[in-house]
Amino acid sequence: MLKDIYYTSTKEEIKKIVDQAKNDSKKRVVQLSLDGEFIDEFESTREAGRILGIDSSSIAKVCRREKLKKTGGFKWMFRDDYDCMRSKN
Repeated sequence: MLKDIYYTSTKEEIKKIVDQAKNDSKKRVVQLSLDGEFIDEFESTREAGRILGIDSSSIAKVCRREKLKKTGGFKWMFRDDYDCMRSKN
């Protein structure tokens, strides 16, 4: 029985990770300098990664504020978060 619970939890965690990745790949992202200056905008983390040669999952982790604060020598934000931050300033 304990084995079944562990399997279910792992399956649910994997689904959550896959769903998050799908969601992130549809969000526009903004590339910023380390000083926070706007550099460029991309359709998705995948597009940014492909064009710049940076791991797209690392870009997504920076955008989600998970563990990484920068990747590829840049800061990254989802466009919605960037717009929200700018409207507060």
